[in-house]
Amino acid sequence: MIFMHSIISFSENVIVRARFLDRISRFVSRVTTGGGDFLVHIHDLCRILLLTQHTDVPLLCREGSRRKTRYDLLAFRFKDEWIFSNSLYRSQIFGETISKGHVGFKGEVCGK
Repeated sequence: MIFMHSIISFSENVIVRARFLDRISRFVSRVTTGGGDFLVHIHDLCRILLLTQHTDVPLLCREGSRRKTRYDLLAFRFKDEWIFSNSLYRSQIFGETISKGHVGFKGEVCGK
């Protein structure tokens, strides 16, 4: 998660460490933390097939009166790598990754 923190900034009080338990429905899973079991929202269903029981997951606290879950799943470990699973931040991550020189492209960028 160090790489992700260098691309996107989250205040520490909104990130919660948890352990994945199971999937309840298409967009909702259950996790456990030191404070009990909670339901979390999953934004990216494609990569979720790689998520297995008892995997460590960071959650983003997203409390709000209109929400059904208190947390969003941000990422999970698969083998030796972090898989970022929250599609809300994809464009921001991609743009920041390119602007910081972590990823390069050959040729010219259109529109510049």
